[in-house]
Amino acid sequence: MLRNLIQKAAIWAIDRVARFFPEWKSATVVDVLPQLEWLRVTSPVNISELPTLFRSQFVRAKNIPLRRIFQLSNVCVTAEGVAFRNLRVFVPSLPWSKDLERYQTGDFLTRQWKQSTRKVAEPLILAFDNWALSNYYHWMIESLPRLIIAQSCYKDCKILLPYDVHQYVIASLELLGIKNFERIGIDETILAHRLTMPEIIYYNGVENEDEPPPQHAVAVSHPLANEELILPVRRKLLEGFAPKDPFRKVYVSRSRSRMRRLVNEQEILPSLEASGFEIVFFEGMSLIEQIRLMQETSIFAGVHGSNMVNILFLPNTAKVIELMNEHQLNDAFYLLASTIGIDYYSVPCSMHDESLKHSSDSVLINDADLVADKVCFDRVLTIALVAHEVSSPLA
Repeated sequence: MLRNLIQKAAIWAIDRVARFFPEWKSATVVDVLPQLEWLRVTSPVNISELPTLFRSQFVRAKNIPLRRIFQLSNVCVTAEGVAFRNLRVFVPSLPWSKDLERYQTGDFLTRQWKQSTRKVAEPLILAFDNWALSNYYHWMIESLPRLIIAQSCYKDCKILLPYDVHQYVIASLELLGIKNFERIGIDETILAHRLTMPEIIYYNGVENEDEPPPQHAVAVSHPLANEELILPVRRKLLEGFAPKDPFRKVYVSRSRSRMRRLVNEQEILPSLEASGFEIVFFEGMSLIEQIRLMQETSIFAGVHGSNMVNILFLPNTAKVIELMNEHQLNDAFYLLASTIGIDYYSVPCSMHDESLKHSSDSVLINDADLVADKVCFDRVLTIALVAHEVSSPLA
């Protein structure tokens, strides 16, 4: 009884004290790849027909920041990818700084002193976070590029990976040829003697894209220096798939998802089916099955969400139609299509719950169910179909 009271008092004290510690953001840093300045972004093909305010949110240029790797010593890591030491969480290991409150507690920070903490002397690579483990987009678009950059510098390091992960995580690692793992249990903490952590890479939109700054040549011998890291990820993932002549038109439905559904999907399905589209659900399909389907696809349409990550596997000649929330433009897949070099079309949609128009909660707005204007959708579909017919080798 007394021992439990002492433990609870210690945890309570640590919980209060830790909140006053300065944030841990600095570490030994290795600059691996230079900043990519003023990369042109290809506008949506139908941008001239989009509403003015909505159209203005599409960036036309971007900067990719310096690609860096953090090197940490004697640091604890959890199965959520959170790195911490001496009552402080390493903030760059979190995908969102607001998550810090979730982990800056006595219960969490005292894990490093528990008997279940396992020491690992071999160098480890940490390239995931709590978002990447639960979300297809964050794994494919953020974690895999981090792994590419880490492996290019530290080929023999073990990759830290939880035991409990989605099938697509394992499948993607197999396609990348990554087999050297250090597995971690869901309730386990690892004390890593040496930890290599590639930084999460986000782009910066260019405010004045009409006046590019002078370009300074940077002498870097790294083979990935002059391209976005998602491109070598794409090449490697598709390496074992034989190129095909794309013949399918695919609409991926989110009607089985818990959020960001198209409420009036039944209104647009007749137009899609009349144009030869297959209605598919990615739920239940393996990563390999999804890649093969995309490799055979010439026009791909869907509502904004992780299902659109599969743009990554489309042929360069494909067309993409994305139904998006007109109240909060999330340009993740517009940028992905531009990077790959795929023609992209946007369909702005209203929110089913109109009260969200007045909300300041960006997460709620981003996850809102949508309603498509059928006339608008049919017009964009027609434009994309005409462009497809003109560019088709059989035309």
